[in-house]
Amino acid sequence: MAEFTGCLSTAKSPEAVFDYLVDFTNVTEWDPGTRQAQRTQEGEFVLTAGFFGSTIDLTYSIVEQERPTRLVLDVAGDGIEGCDTITIAASSPDGDTRVTYAAEIVTTGLKKLLAPAVTLGFSSVARKALDGLATALDGHIVDC
Repeated sequence: MAEFTGCLSTAKSPEAVFDYLVDFTNVTEWDPGTRQAQRTQEGEFVLTAGFFGSTIDLTYSIVEQERPTRLVLDVAGDGIEGCDTITIAASSPDGDTRVTYAAEIVTTGLKKLLAPAVTLGFSSVARKALDGLATALDGHIVDC
């Protein structure tokens, strides 16, 4: 299993951050590894992402949402399963909002052979996405 947790701070309100993230098609604005994203009629999100020099379609399903504090998405694709948990909290009296993004993936089936490489590369890919999210939210990375 590959895991990543990162935090950012933004002056945007928790409600504004949640509303931006719950529409997961916005991921194309902040995750450089995502080439396209669309919402299905079932309310899921299908993303096309780069994966070791090729592309993979990943389906994200919102499995939990508590506006404006928590969003949990399950992810599934060909040989990939995982979960993203996003927590959002007002973090200071001056109105800053803290966003914690935790992601984990596991490889399944034949992609299990790629598990060591996925584990090594996941942190870098996830960090680029967190950097992009910080930029999209006019924020900055902070220690968790």
